Formats: sequence, structure tokens, C-alpha cells
Amino acid sequence: MESYLDSLPQRPSHSSSRRTSLEVGGLYQGYGTHYVDLWVGTPPQRQTVIVDTGSGVTAFPCSACKDCGKDYHASPYFEEAGSSTFHKCQCNNCKDRGTCTHPNQDGGYCKIGVSYQEGSSWLAYEARDQIYLGGPHNKSLHTKAFEAGDGKHLASGVVDEDPNDAADFTFPLTFGCQTRVTGLFKTQLADGIMGMCVSKGAFWHQMFDAGIIEHQQFSLCIKKIEASNPEGTSAGAITMGGVDTKLHKNPMVFADGHMTSRSMHGLTIRKVYFAKAGQYDGTEVTQDNTVKLDITTSHLNSGGVILDSGTTATYFTQRLYNTFNKVFKSEVGVAYHTYGMTLTDAEFDKLPSFVVQLNGYSSSTDEVNDISDPPTHPR
Repeated sequence: MESYLDSLPQRPSHSSSRRTSLEVGGLYQGYGTHYVDLWVGTPPQRQTVIVDTGSGVTAFPCSACKDCGKDYHASPYFEEAGSSTFHKCQCNNCKDRGTCTHPNQDGGYCKIGVSYQEGSSWLAYEARDQIYLGGPHNKSLHTKAFEAGDGKHLASGVVDEDPNDAADFTFPLTFGCQTRVTGLFKTQLADGIMGMCVSKGAFWHQMFDAGIIEHQQFSLCIKKIEASNPEGTSAGAITMGGVDTKLHKNPMVFADGHMTSRSMHGLTIRKVYFAKAGQYDGTEVTQDNTVKLDITTSHLNSGGVILDSGTTATYFTQRLYNTFNKVFKSEVGVAYHTYGMTLTDAEFDKLPSFVVQLNGYSSSTDEVNDISDPPTHPR
């Protein structure tokens, strides 16, 4: 199936040098988010980074970072001097959101900073180094499993699930070498963040531009584990360049995606419901066990809706407030309060599940589970 990402402009590349297989890397569970291993530099140093579809820059703490949470993170700070391929970006080579520190002066470099919705932020300078994703969690790969042109490339569309082949997907990445972090960036388990929105500086976009993947696509297969271990808790997979169908237990369904004006992965919410107490599986949702909230589609999507894998919370428009509270009270018997509630056992047992119905992909060619067919779904 074609992704809306495939419609983005493509930079010319030599077909003989572009990888045509897909790469699968392990996802690990952090504190409310999922992260992956990036191996950076020559020789490779591990940096763990949150997979964030809501931002476009990859960044992690470097040696000059002060009070950046080293006692909380899974890996030591990245040591620039320990990599023979490390390059600090000068003012004539600032990328994407980077700006020059001292224009028209020698020694100027590119600085960058990002602030996030939940209050965290970081400052960094732009750098470039060789990098690969995935591989063994606690051991770097110092050599590639095979080289381009040696006859050992996997066929087009074939998925490479062998972690020992990860170094063959090495490419030069421009990233942020963090010098200061605030908020959750200090206390999270992952060292940094991997921006996966639709901007040119996004990790997947740089990987595509380098000719490492054939398609402007990636997919996340996310699993929730009860507890996170600092040594690494396996919780899914990330596939670069497409989809690994061997990970699927059921046929896929597709939501209609689009790129927003801010280069985010946009979605459209069709309707929202409360599923009555005891209904916790999406496959159990029917018209008989749900209550539709009274809000128009235009109001529900006011301001835009994005898919953000790097946040621990879901936000809705304030226009949902009144109907949400009305239906919640009718189901549970008490008013909903955002700052916490004390419930009896009987009230707790009546808590409903919140169900979000997305607009389906209207051009889906799949005959099974096509969510673009509204009559097959609740009201």
C-alpha cells in the first residue's frame, strides 16, 4: 500500500547503490515511551533514543553536557573524541533548524534547541557522524556483514531481521550533540530522542536520502510490558523502509494519514465513544455497548490532530469537555475531575473505556477489515 510519505519529493539516487531490503530493529520500553539503540561513531558507541513521531531532530547528550541525567540514562554520554568520523557542523553547513552562533567569524558552529509540549527542552550543537540502528543491544558491530556490490544484498522488499546485519545499514546522520537538557530528558531511561516526523532532518528521511532504504516508510510494532528494566526491556520492533508482515497477528487496517502544515503525521478523528464497563478490547466494540459523545467532526479535529509516539499523554480539544463529563457521569454516577477522584468499588467497576475512531484510508485495496467503510463500525 502506498503511504502518504511516498508522495513526498525524492532526491535523485543511484539505483545500484540504494538498499532495497527493509531493516528491523528492536524496540525497548522506557518510562512511558519506547526507545531504540543507535550506534554512533567509529568505533560505535551506543545511544538509546525515544522514537518520537512528534518531532524532527535526533539528539542525545555529548561529553560537554552538564547535569544531563547520566545517573538515570541507559548509556554514558557520547564521547566525540572517541570517534574518528565525528564532525562538528560549521556555519556553512547548518541543517534544517540549525542556526549559526557567530556569522562571518571563524570558529562559528551550528546551534539548535527544541522545546516540547510537556515542558522538557534541550540545547545542542549540530554534528555529523556514521550511525546505524538496532543490532545486538549490548555489543557493537565493528564490521558490516556485507558490502554493496558483493552479491549478498537481500532482494527488494525482503526484511532483514538479523541484528548482526545492522551495521550494513550505516549512514551519515546529522544530529544534535546536547549540551543542556531539562525536564524529563534528565530522568528518562533513554539517553535522547529520535525525531521521526515529516521534516527533512527526521531520522527516517536522512536514512532514505542516504540510499539506505528504498521507500519513504517506517512502521512501529509496539508492545506494553508491565515493568521496564534499565538493562533493556524488549517491547516490539521498528521496521525502516516499510512493513514486516511477519509481525502481524491479524490483517492490517489503515487510517487516512496526511502531512500537517508543521510537518507532523496528521490524522482525522471521525468520532469518539465511551465503551461500557468491561469492554476493553477494540474488537468487542459495537453499537450496543458504546455511547457516542455529542461533538461534531470539525470541532473534534479543531486545531489539528497528530500521531505522536514520543509523548505519554493524549490531548483533545476543550470542546469535548461538556459532553465528556455528561456521559461519564451518566455511566459512573459521579462527576469526572482531572485532578483525581475517590471512587467506591462499585463506581470503579463502572469506569468506561474511551474509544477513538479514526477516518479510514479511502483508497485501501484490502478486502479485510477496511476501516474506510463507516457502516461496519459504531454509528
